[in-house]
Amino acid sequence: MAGDDRLRALAARRRQVIETLQAERCRLALAAVAAVRDSLELVIAALQGSLEALEAELSAIAGDPENRPAGRTAADHPWDVRSPPPP
Repeated sequence: MAGDDRLRALAARRRQVIETLQAERCRLALAAVAAVRDSLELVIAALQGSLEALEAELSAIAGDPENRPAGRTAADHPWDVRSPPPP
C-alpha cells in the first residue's frame, strides 16, 4: 500500500475508533445494570488499546522523513496525531 494511502487508512480508522469510544462512554454513563457497565468498560478498554496502537503507528509514520514531501515536517501532516480529530 502506498504511503499516503496507508496514512489515510490509519487516520480514518483512528477517527472511527474515537467516535466509537465516545459512543461507548455515553452508553456507560447511562448504564444502570452492573453487567452492562462491565461489558462497556471492557469494550472501552479494548478501544483505548486500539487507539493507542493506531496513534503509535501514525506517529512512527509521520516521523519518518521518507513519508513526507520535500520541505515539510511531521507537523504539516493533516493526520498529525498531536492535533484533535476533525469534528
